[in-house]
Amino acid sequence: MTEDLTLDYKRTLYGASDAEKKELTKDVAALANAAGGLIILGIDEDAQSAAKEVTEVPLADGERRRMVDVLVRGIAPLIPDVVVGEIPDPENPTQGVYLLLVPPSDEAPHGIRRNDYYAWPVREDRQARWMTEPELASRYRDRFAGASQQVTRLDKIWHDALPRVTNRDRGYVTIALVPARAGHLQTDRASYFSWLSSTETTITGAITRDLDKVSIGRRRVIFSDPNDHYIELHANGSGFGAGNATVDQSRGLELQAFPSNSGFFALDLVATWTLGILDVLARHAANAGASGDLAIRLQLTGPSGCVKYLVERTSTGRDRQVPLSRYPGSVEELDITASLSVVTSPRDLLDVTTSALADLAAEFNVTPSAIPLVAADGCTSGFSGPRAAHLQGWFTNHADDLSSRETRGSGHVTPASPRDGVAPTS
Repeated sequence: MTEDLTLDYKRTLYGASDAEKKELTKDVAALANAAGGLIILGIDEDAQSAAKEVTEVPLADGERRRMVDVLVRGIAPLIPDVVVGEIPDPENPTQGVYLLLVPPSDEAPHGIRRNDYYAWPVREDRQARWMTEPELASRYRDRFAGASQQVTRLDKIWHDALPRVTNRDRGYVTIALVPARAGHLQTDRASYFSWLSSTETTITGAITRDLDKVSIGRRRVIFSDPNDHYIELHANGSGFGAGNATVDQSRGLELQAFPSNSGFFALDLVATWTLGILDVLARHAANAGASGDLAIRLQLTGPSGCVKYLVERTSTGRDRQVPLSRYPGSVEELDITASLSVVTSPRDLLDVTTSALADLAAEFNVTPSAIPLVAADGCTSGFSGPRAAHLQGWFTNHADDLSSRETRGSGHVTPASPRDGVAPTS
């Protein structure tokens, strides 16, 4: 095969010099700013730019991490879905070829740093060139229009699904998620249960372990239990989820003057559902082949007067009762943006979740003494509730990733592993 708009061969690795680092970022950004494509490191080409022979390069985790770091630091905005893969020589696994798979980007134009300024490359035929100012202005208009369309899709999913839970006499954590670029997935029970079975070792596996009430809607699959949850997974990779985060006196709490006709949000359940639903929706987006940044909307909802308190478990093991300044549903929705890296990076998922929890509580003039999920050393703390054991197992398995701040951001450009419940996409 010859090189073309979406295929580029390199005989050797990108080196460690500043010039070669810039060449790596230029090649990747140029593809993302065009139609996306594949860079293969370890292939020599002939005079007609056709593949001539394999020129194996050394394969090592350190080299892959180095390329990831160069891309994270050298391209703005970040291209979140670059996959750095490899094919080892069967006879010598330390040698082989690297594959850099670059998606077309809804966040284009992507610039690279050149000395003290940025420039914007784009691939054209078999070469990369620099964008002109009129091209750049047009690309920025397209980016802002795409972001507006994503918010419009988010609004529709939110307002269509929200009445499904607001007419219940409980308080819910409600979350909607829309990827920048839609995917496509068959909406049938067999496909979804096959996918769910591959998520056994993930948070999604813990959350969906008992989601057995399934129905098929128009281009969506719905999991619903009136007393516990409501989740919609759409064929295009979008989704909506709500989890019951309220409990009553049966939990055995020692609360001061607590009205019997109202429930309360339990902060640990709010944390559990926020973390779990974000993971379910993001993994579904990846499974559907969606890509780009994720637009996410969150809110604590419930009928007026239904939920009047938030309760958190203190370090002494006792529960602290905090009156809510406003009733759930009266507070404006929280809109955030996250990278699809939350699927492959436990640290990124935890960071997005804890930030959202702090903002959700602040809307009610509540400052928790500690956000559940994060302990003083940066590791995760315990849960309560029926899914606690499964969730704690996931945290234990990923303790190193979650406690290491040095890994933050690296998940933006790491391959999605089927072992973690992410179906490979073409």
